[in-house]
Amino acid sequence: MRALGLAMVVLGALALVGCDDSTSTTITVDEAVKAGCAHFLAGPQTLLTATATDEATTPLVTEHHHRYVATLVKETVDTYAGYMKYAPTEAGRFLLMFTSDTPLTVTKADGTVATPTRVERALPECAEARVIYEFDLHKVEYTLYIGPVMAAGLTMVVHLPPVAGGGSGADAHGGH
Repeated sequence: MRALGLAMVVLGALALVGCDDSTSTTITVDEAVKAGCAHFLAGPQTLLTATATDEATTPLVTEHHHRYVATLVKETVDTYAGYMKYAPTEAGRFLLMFTSDTPLTVTKADGTVATPTRVERALPECAEARVIYEFDLHKVEYTLYIGPVMAAGLTMVVHLPPVAGGGSGADAHGGH
């Protein structure tokens, strides 16, 4: 019953999300995840190495509709983790999708931790994603702490689904 209630809240919250055409048709949670999942296979792709601490050399991620293949830093004998920066070029509700069940902490520049609007694991709409985090993000810089995980590398997709009437994410979705 609780899961059904959560599903209804998520679906209700995303009912405003739509395609970029003039009819403002809606895109479902399933469609948003499928559209994001396509980036695991089609890219575009950037390789990067996370840092052990949040510092000036921490890699900056700015693209959405993009696949990032990250090398993490050895944290303990059998775990890896790392920092990346993310600076969205536009505000919106972003999906951060990972190929492993990866813990993620997103911190704003003022030090406050951003709370995901939803977290989904192993959805049938995207076999590549083991965990999907959804965040409402603004045009500011965020620090991503990824891990700890058991593998030194992972793939992350940053996806911004389109919204009703154009706007956020619409330009990159002509082919979705």
